[in-house]
Amino acid sequence: MSTVVLAAFLQLVAAVAQGVVSAGDAVAATAATGSPAMVLLIVGALGVAAVAFVALRVLVPAEPDPAASVHRGQTVDVSRLLSQSDPDAPGRTRPRAPTAA
Repeated sequence: MSTVVLAAFLQLVAAVAQGVVSAGDAVAATAATGSPAMVLLIVGALGVAAVAFVALRVLVPAEPDPAASVHRGQTVDVSRLLSQSDPDAPGRTRPRAPTAA
């Protein structure tokens, strides 16, 4: 496959993915100007993209689990680590100098 045909194919697939061109129009345009192998290639690429899209929608939840987001918030929260080393943190008594014996 020449680079010009490959570039045109990639532009057509990108246009279909963005919704600018429908899949039927893409196949019709390729059938009118290209070879049957190119038509099969485009139909196959669109089929793979559709299957990947559906599989990702099924596998990746749209809304994360609340327990997971709480856990993620606790792991990212560094204020607890900082408050342990900060003597001026709220709720901590100020350290006192040792008394002379």
